[in-house]
Amino acid sequence: MKDLIRQRLIGVGRRPGVPALVFVIVVLVMGNLDAWVDAVLHPEHPYFDQEHLIVGGTTAVVSGVLFGGLIIYIRRLGRALQTIKTLETILPICSYCRKILKGGGKPNEMGSWQPIETYVAEQTKSQLSHGICPACMAKLFPELARTRREEGMASPGQGQGSDELKGPTSPSATR
Repeated sequence: MKDLIRQRLIGVGRRPGVPALVFVIVVLVMGNLDAWVDAVLHPEHPYFDQEHLIVGGTTAVVSGVLFGGLIIYIRRLGRALQTIKTLETILPICSYCRKILKGGGKPNEMGSWQPIETYVAEQTKSQLSHGICPACMAKLFPELARTRREEGMASPGQGQGSDELKGPTSPSATR
């Protein structure tokens, strides 16, 4: 049912002119609803009565704004859903250099692989920065890790652990 609404009424599907037609029909029906009800219940009032024109015009404008806003919101949700589906797919990633295979790329071609930073920047609004975790610091730079650990342990108010995991000490803690 949701797919039917998305494809037929909102226009996320194949036919681009259908949402405009549905929009016009909804606005016309909402604008004439008061006059139609009065035509059935109160036939003595003329169809183009001043009250019908004012109420119908106001109803048409309000329903047009609301329905138009709904269409825009649903289209944004559809684009967000497509982005989420794209990001949730299984990505082929090189186990050595951590490059990702571009969508539609051939694994044997050099230009088909891109760095993970480039992929994330292109697919999302996020940017990556580089750092080093404490485990890699200890493995790759043991002297620097040892110095940082010693500095962290020598600071008043600091327990065991690395500086990256602890926040700065407050002035009252160093007194």
